[in-house]
Amino acid sequence: MKWGQLYLMAFFVSLTFSLVLTPVCQKLAEKLDFYDRPNGQAHKKHGRAVPLLGGPAIFLSWFVTIVAGFLAVDFSGVLKLDASVMSNIPGMVSVSGKLTAICAGGFLAILLGLNDDRRAMRALPKFLCQFLIAAVAVTFG
Repeated sequence: MKWGQLYLMAFFVSLTFSLVLTPVCQKLAEKLDFYDRPNGQAHKKHGRAVPLLGGPAIFLSWFVTIVAGFLAVDFSGVLKLDASVMSNIPGMVSVSGKLTAICAGGFLAILLGLNDDRRAMRALPKFLCQFLIAAVAVTFG
């Protein structure tokens, strides 16, 4: 398997999971009554309640694609990866800890966003949390 095939595989894994998880998360938002209701707020451009949880659907699609990449490295013999791909596996493995930190930062950002959607956080605490999450992801990732 060559680089182009791997890129296409990653694209289609992410696309498939996005297409599957977005409506699932929409139904879950409806079931949990997790909506953004404009209530006459001027900065909200939609006129009706909109189900939330699109962010977690996209995050999960991204995360599953990354996990699939790690599995591709683990099963590199079975996938019959091209020599140009195989020569880069040690580099991929060496950054796996950093990628884990970036994934953790993304997960924490999703949790913060969900909390903000549910409780409408004030600007300063939200900014401080965003800053901390970004600092951790940058420092360790």
